[in-house]
Amino acid sequence: MRYIFPRQFGLHNVFTSKIDRRETAMPFTDYTLREKEINQSLAREAQGKEIDDEMILKRKSRLPARLRGEPFGLVARMRKLNKKCSYVELLRHYCPVEVCS
Repeated sequence: MRYIFPRQFGLHNVFTSKIDRRETAMPFTDYTLREKEINQSLAREAQGKEIDDEMILKRKSRLPARLRGEPFGLVARMRKLNKKCSYVELLRHYCPVEVCS
């Protein structure tokens, strides 16, 4: 959910955040690997507080109210359908490789 709705979790997003030119030369930041950013966000929330493993788990699993219910179900369905899809077969069908002899 944090990858799909980053703004709801206070993470950098393409619509409202500025791009740090020291991190990337591309027009947009690469959002494929966000674990470092997610961990930094959790550390910012916990700054100055004593935190145990149970609290870390609780904060990682926290879901904003507007994402509960129907949006959560839609994301779960999308993930399930994504697992079922054979992208290799789609690639072979739409982009066949011609063998030259």
